[in-house]
Amino acid sequence: MHGPLRLLWFQRLLIRPRPAPGLDWVKAEYRSIHGPIGVEWKIEGDRLAVTMRVPANVTAEVRLPAADPATVIESGRCERRAKKPAPKVVRVL
Repeated sequence: MHGPLRLLWFQRLLIRPRPAPGLDWVKAEYRSIHGPIGVEWKIEGDRLAVTMRVPANVTAEVRLPAADPATVIESGRCERRAKKPAPKVVRVL
């Protein structure tokens, strides 16, 4: 693709970890034209720990498998109270 459409590639991401039996962790990175995109998740006891790296000027929608939104912790705080440096969406499935 050429022109303005090319600039839209990887400016909006969907990050949606999907743990499965026998799969305890995943680590992946992609070098996009906007910068590196990285996602790592691992099962820690009864918790799912997710680490993400998203380039500046890129929006990521994160969908986490949690029964209760109050159980989602971001940067050590309940997701609802965590300081948010930029607009984002966290959807709990």
